[in-house]
Amino acid sequence: MIARRTILGLAGGVALAAMSATGALAQEVTLKLHHFLPGQAPVPRLVLDVWADNVERDSGGRIKVDRFPAMQLGGAPPDLIDQAIDGVADVVWTVVGYTPGRFPRTEVFELPFFVADARAASSAYWQMFETHMKDADFADVHILGTWVHGPGLFHTNKPVTVPADLQGMKIRGGSRLVNQLLERAGATPVGMPVPAVAEALSTGVIDGTTIPWEVTNALKVPELVKNHTEFEGPALYNLTFVLAMNKARYDSLPDDLKAVIDQNSGLEFSVFAGGTQSDADAPARQIAVDLGNNIITVPEADTLEWAALVQPIYDDWVAEMAAQGIDGQALTLARGMAVAGGAVLAGIVLLISASVAGRSLNGLLHGEVMQAHAPGLAAWLLGLGIGPVNGDFELVQAGMAFAIFAFLPLCQVTSGHAVVDVFTAWLPPRGQRLLRAGIEVLFAAVLVVIAVQLYDGTLSKLRSGQQTFLLQMPVWWSYAASLAGAAVAALVGVWMALVRLAEATNGSGAVH
Repeated sequence: MIARRTILGLAGGVALAAMSATGALAQEVTLKLHHFLPGQAPVPRLVLDVWADNVERDSGGRIKVDRFPAMQLGGAPPDLIDQAIDGVADVVWTVVGYTPGRFPRTEVFELPFFVADARAASSAYWQMFETHMKDADFADVHILGTWVHGPGLFHTNKPVTVPADLQGMKIRGGSRLVNQLLERAGATPVGMPVPAVAEALSTGVIDGTTIPWEVTNALKVPELVKNHTEFEGPALYNLTFVLAMNKARYDSLPDDLKAVIDQNSGLEFSVFAGGTQSDADAPARQIAVDLGNNIITVPEADTLEWAALVQPIYDDWVAEMAAQGIDGQALTLARGMAVAGGAVLAGIVLLISASVAGRSLNGLLHGEVMQAHAPGLAAWLLGLGIGPVNGDFELVQAGMAFAIFAFLPLCQVTSGHAVVDVFTAWLPPRGQRLLRAGIEVLFAAVLVVIAVQLYDGTLSKLRSGQQTFLLQMPVWWSYAASLAGAAVAALVGVWMALVRLAEATNGSGAVH
């Protein structure tokens, strides 16, 4: 007679075996991550490995990410996006510009002398992706992250300071738009993926290349050329990247593992990736400094000759986008205002930090301890003006007045305003288009009214001659700063209202 506990033990063993066969094995997932750089390069090491490690950790080991650097799964770097679409790889990291013209909306972030901060641009890139690219440019893949690198620059075998210095040189261009700039400067653009740069430089196939600092060490660029030309202010150029996943592979995951992928993707990851890649520039630049290389920094005030080359590129790009039904002018204007607003906000943060630190130090220097033990040092430091920034509150008010309006145009173009769609999601497509058009018309009307009121306020303060209390700064300056942002917001708002009305009328959602 078999004991009851023996039967229970056998049943438990069968159940455990069944769980092992149907549960654990069915939920074990291995993802192949493929990219074009050596594994020790900054992006694979500091961004892609971090993403993969986090996915493995957050899944409790149920997802394993196998990493294949340097095109180990075969093909060339331009093939990567199709490898993600076709399932050759589950996840790929690639340069969008390796397939020129295929993803046109991303090029707004690649315009020469346009991007000043990689984190801000990466954030705007993701927001624009969600609104305008997800179901258009990237409809065939599941995008996990979108970002740009830090400032691109020239690395050449002879010094480059002005456009004329590029005459006759063969330069590897970083993007289609940079190649246009090179052509206008009289250089010969040479197209090749980043991994080919080292051999091309060492054999004299090219005289220089355009890449950001962070990848130069992996390619031995500071050893192959001795001149590096960087620019103050907006970068010479930036490239756009995507971390893309095969759509069917993502859809096949159980919901809890999809959630793991989702929580390690999106806006926060994109900003992290762009910022991390940009932060890797400084250590790589220091290697060139230590080698005694010639680093040329072109001041922002001396970039007029370069600007003359760039304007026709802007004009041509806007025309190309318009031909494809994409409003490049609105994208460019809105994004430029957002970058300006971001710069002002960054300045406000620095100002507040300095003022708070100064106020704290001032209190410390006036405190009993310093007055009792180091009165001379305290007096000397106080004599230097240690304390809060004079007029900090007035400067913050003026800066915020501009920044608030500076971000509105990008919100309008990308439909980035907060939306509660509990009920509207149930509307038919035509109803949603009509509602969206109505909202845009209302927004436009409000923005026009605000701009008109600010115009009247600016004139009123100008006539009154009113000044701020501490800095004696004319109050109309702040009104004028607000008016500049509000005027652009109103123009973009009216344009987007017309676009949405056209969409509602013709039943299309393709006009952006």
